[in-house]
Amino acid sequence: MIELIIAHWTVFLLVLVRILGMFSVAPFWSGEGAPGQVKVAMASAATLGVFPMVYAKGLLPHAFATSFEFAFELIGQAAVGMILGFIALMFFTIFDASARFYDTQMGLGIINVLDPFNAIEASLMAQFQSFLALLIFIAVDGPSFLLIAVQKSFILVPHLELHSGALPRAVFSLCSRIFYVSIIFVMPILGVLFVTHVILGILSKASPQLNVMVLGFPVNIAAGFFTLILLLDYFENLVPEIFATMFTEIDLFMTHLL
Repeated sequence: MIELIIAHWTVFLLVLVRILGMFSVAPFWSGEGAPGQVKVAMASAATLGVFPMVYAKGLLPHAFATSFEFAFELIGQAAVGMILGFIALMFFTIFDASARFYDTQMGLGIINVLDPFNAIEASLMAQFQSFLALLIFIAVDGPSFLLIAVQKSFILVPHLELHSGALPRAVFSLCSRIFYVSIIFVMPILGVLFVTHVILGILSKASPQLNVMVLGFPVNIAAGFFTLILLLDYFENLVPEIFATMFTEIDLFMTHLL
């Protein structure tokens, strides 16, 4: 294996750059908490498993006329890997975006906590749902499926060739699907909070001496958390379906890059 890598180091480097591109963007690997050395080591280990298949099928060129041609090919391979990781990241934004839809309605919109994985501030419910989704992603062996997806990408898209006709439609379809799933994901909690707000509004009209502003905060928070607890089983079944859709969309998106 070592002799093969040394003899065809350009192919090995192209595979490594694509996998590193995915690792730099994709969830689970792209967190700021993981040192860069660990990411490079994991990408190198994954490259050792993918490189023999790429070399045996002759999917990538072994020699280049100039160093500029090799540099452009490296950029293209990194771009394909980052596109793969970005699609996976877009599906993870479902959990963050859906939480932002209802945490303000619950009265938790002013509470921000530090997300240790991405080193950014996030709302309380967004971080809770992101952690829950990440745990389910690991439980359903999502990282392995992403590695399989990047391996298949060498067969589907050995080189980056953007086609202006199909790519915009693929981007629009992907974004619309993510927004649709985000709304479906959050509708039960939003529905309960809407009913809670209507009831509080009726109480404020029926009993003006009732301080709805003071009463509304604990009632909305309690209603939101109670609904979230009831929906945990629903989330447990829905989140794997979202991840299955993510891998399907990755395959479809790759076909638009041919």
